[in-house]
Amino acid sequence: MKEISKGKKEEMRKIACFAYDHTQYYNKLYKKCGINPYDVNIPYGLPIIDHSVLIDNPYEIKSDLKMYKLCASSGTILSPKIMYRTYDDFEKSVINEIELLRMSGVKEGDTVAIIQPFGIWGYGEITQEAVRRYGAVAIPLWNIDDERVLQMLIMNNVTVLDVSPSRLINILQIAKETDQLTALNIRTAMCAGEAISENTIKKIEAMYNMKLYSQYG
Repeated sequence: MKEISKGKKEEMRKIACFAYDHTQYYNKLYKKCGINPYDVNIPYGLPIIDHSVLIDNPYEIKSDLKMYKLCASSGTILSPKIMYRTYDDFEKSVINEIELLRMSGVKEGDTVAIIQPFGIWGYGEITQEAVRRYGAVAIPLWNIDDERVLQMLIMNNVTVLDVSPSRLINILQIAKETDQLTALNIRTAMCAGEAISENTIKKIEAMYNMKLYSQYG
C-alpha cells in the first residue's frame, strides 16, 4: 500500500477535527469510540461509517456553520442524501464546474442546455452559475418533456448539453424518429447523474457526431 504523505495526513486531520468540533454526529461518534481527532492515528485510527448514515442522520451531520443552501443527491439508489451547504461550499462547486466546462471543451459563446435537476437537488443551479461566469449562455430545461426539449435545442442552436445519459439517448432517439437529427448542432454532451459505459459513449459519438464526457460521481 502506498504511504500517505505527511501533507495529506495533515489535511485529513483538519477534516476530522472540523467534523468533531462542528457536527453533532461526529462529536458523539468520536467520544463513543474514545477518539481524540487531534492526536489519533490518521487515517487508520478513525472509524469507518456507511453511506446510509447520510440518509438516516442528515441533520446531525449538518455543521454548525451558517447554511446557504439545502441540497441533496439525485437518489441514484432511490435514497437521496440531504446536504446542508455553506456559501463557500457552493462557490467551490461552481469553481469545480467551471473546470469541468473547460475540460469538456466548452467555449465562450456556447449555448448550454442544462437538463439536470434544480431546486433542492442543487446541481442545475451550480452549472447555471458556472456557465454564466464562463461566458456562455445557459438554458435550463430539466423539468420539460423530451419532445419539447428537442424543439428548444433546435430553436436556440444549443451546442452543449449537461444531461443524464438516459435522457440524452431518449432525446436523440426522438430526433431520429422525427427526422430532426440534422437540425441539431450539439457538439458536446457532459453526462452526469448516471453511469455510462465506455462502449455506449463510443457508440453515441460515432452515430451522432458529438463528443461525450462522463462526469458521473
